[in-house]
Amino acid sequence: MSGRTPSQAEQRAVGILLGMDAGIHAIAMELHLPAGTLGPEPVTLDVRAYLVSHATGVVLVDTGMDATGPALDAALSEVGASWSDVSHVLITHAHPDHAGALGHAREAAPAAAVMASPMDGLPGLRPLADRDVIGPLRAIASPGHTPGHLSFLHEEQGTLLVGDCLG
Repeated sequence: MSGRTPSQAEQRAVGILLGMDAGIHAIAMELHLPAGTLGPEPVTLDVRAYLVSHATGVVLVDTGMDATGPALDAALSEVGASWSDVSHVLITHAHPDHAGALGHAREAAPAAAVMASPMDGLPGLRPLADRDVIGPLRAIASPGHTPGHLSFLHEEQGTLLVGDCLG
């Protein structure tokens, strides 16, 4: 992106890159739920993916819902990385708002290890289990929302990346 601030419409369409702790970037993407899904009124909420820098590249945690991945493409560019820098794609759980662009990520980063808990049933992924360490992140089993839900702890920074906190 250029030095200008994106309009609200552009931010909604592409996602918003939010700086967190050094080396962790949250990508906020809007999700619109129709009335009757979570209550009587329509709901708009953020779904987040994360880019986590490490010595040899970046780890992508979750992919968001848009199968074409424009927010991911833009976020990588914004942090000065490309898909060839993605060493791992980690999925917190197998819901479309967190794994919807998985096909795009696999195609764009064919050398990346794509991993998730086998308990969530995503086909063709490498298994990831409680306490596994991937780059700077430690997988933490956090079942409830789904049987295989994983969170990721950046132990050095004390930051926990969570997919969903809903039972």
